[in-house]
Amino acid sequence: MFFDSLGVSLYADMTVGYSLRVLKSWEWACLSLVRSTDSAVAYIYFDDNDVISLNSLISTVGAEETPSATTLGTWIGTANADIGNLYGQTANGVFDSGFTLTSELTSRRPLFIENGIIKTNNGVASMYFDGTKSFIKDNSLGVTALDSGNPFTVLSVSANEVIAGLGTVFCTNKISSNRVLQFQDRRTVKRATFIKTLSGDYAADLSAQQDSGNTRLLTTVMDNSKNFDSYFNATFQTSNTYLGDYANNNLVVGAQLNNGSPLSGYISEIIMFPTDKTSDLTELHNDINNYYTIY
Repeated sequence: MFFDSLGVSLYADMTVGYSLRVLKSWEWACLSLVRSTDSAVAYIYFDDNDVISLNSLISTVGAEETPSATTLGTWIGTANADIGNLYGQTANGVFDSGFTLTSELTSRRPLFIENGIIKTNNGVASMYFDGTKSFIKDNSLGVTALDSGNPFTVLSVSANEVIAGLGTVFCTNKISSNRVLQFQDRRTVKRATFIKTLSGDYAADLSAQQDSGNTRLLTTVMDNSKNFDSYFNATFQTSNTYLGDYANNNLVVGAQLNNGSPLSGYISEIIMFPTDKTSDLTELHNDINNYYTIY
């Protein structure tokens, strides 16, 4: 667990966290994998170091079961494995399928293991998106905290490998607009956070173009007055004020709805809070950077 200076968990009030490390307290599966050789499914639990590794124990029954004594390394051998489901960690440690992300099509499952080796970014286990992969969750509980009028904080860790790639880290959608709130890891433009509605477009972009393929920590904070700020690797970038209203009903990770503007590269972590966490950003950024070694 990760604590602030007062001894309180940094993630005690998160709405949901999608991560390959334990953020607060989690005894359930982190993700399910589909083995390439026979399409067998395994549910993967955190190891004794609270991360996903080849030493993680698995269940072949479900995400809320007691894992067997079989390790991920034994189960996978030298095969590949795609991610079937990614389970959202909750602040209270209760498993809720409303936070589960899955792939709309089997062909869009992100890669997690290649030739028996877990994909890593900066030496840390990560999900790999090749520009055609994405998760989608209809009516996700996670995005209700991001409805307009509500303060929120979102942090993500990603690495876009393609210079001209559009690089969507995550996007919330509704029927009347393809993208509502969008995080972008772009290398050819300064785009970071983008809100698009029928009443207008609003952006809090990076203050300068960042065209390297390095791992990035992106942060956006919305306050009670609908002012939102963007941060790049813990450094404040720009602000904007959102004047409209919207409600979210989809959460897409790795692309926009219908797999538009996909990311080619890695997504390691997305954490959503239903509050303005400006006062805690230094500690949150330090914790994330200490784990991923970003800057």
